[in-house]
Amino acid sequence: MADHRRFLDNPKYHPRNVYAFTSKLHAPEREVLEREFGWTSNGIGDATAALINTAANAPDGLWYEQAQQDAEAARKEALNLDIPGCEPGVDYDPGRDPHNDCRDAYRHALWVALMAPRDPAAAKRQADAHERSATNNFNEHFMDLWSNREGLQAVEGLPKGSDPRSALAESMKNRRLLRNVDEALVITSRLLPTGVKTSARKGRIPSVSERIDALRW
Repeated sequence: MADHRRFLDNPKYHPRNVYAFTSKLHAPEREVLEREFGWTSNGIGDATAALINTAANAPDGLWYEQAQQDAEAARKEALNLDIPGCEPGVDYDPGRDPHNDCRDAYRHALWVALMAPRDPAAAKRQADAHERSATNNFNEHFMDLWSNREGLQAVEGLPKGSDPRSALAESMKNRRLLRNVDEALVITSRLLPTGVKTSARKGRIPSVSERIDALRW
C-alpha cells in the first residue's frame, strides 16, 4: 500500500478530514439525512476514507489517485457546463463560482459516477466522507448527497465501461438533480417536522406553488 501518511500530516486533512462531526446540524436534520441517504454527520473524513478504500481496492495506492483524477475531471467539465437544465446565462451565472448551482450538482454526480464502476461501496464511502468533511449547512448537505445518489444510480445497469454522462444529462434535463439550494429547501421543508428550527443559512422559503411542484420528486 502506498504511503498515505501525508494526508494526516497535511493541515488540509487535519482534523476534519480524519474524523469529522458536523455539530451545527440539529437532530431532526441529522435524522433526515440518515433516513434519506444513509449518511451520518459524524464519522470518517476524506483522508481516512482514502486510506480504507486504497487498502481495500488497490494495494499500490491507485484508488485515491484515481478518485482525485475523477474529481478533477468532474470539476473541469462542470465549470462551463452547457446541457439542457444547466445552461450558462439561463440556469447559472457563468461569472460566479460553481457553488450551490446546477454545475455543483453535476460535479458531485459525475465524480461519484466515475468512481462507482471500480467499487460502488467505496465510491459512496469516499463521497460521504468528503461531505462529512465539508462545512455545509443542512440544505447544502442535502443537495450534495442527493447529487451523489444520482451519480450512483446513473451507473446502475450500465454495461461495464459505459460513459455515465448521457444518463446524468437526462437527470439534469428531467430535473432529477437538484439544481440549487432553493430546490433542496422545497424538499426538505416537507421532510422536516413542522416548526422545527433548521441550521440552514441559505435559501428562501418556498412558495405554495413550489411546494406543490416538489411532489414530482
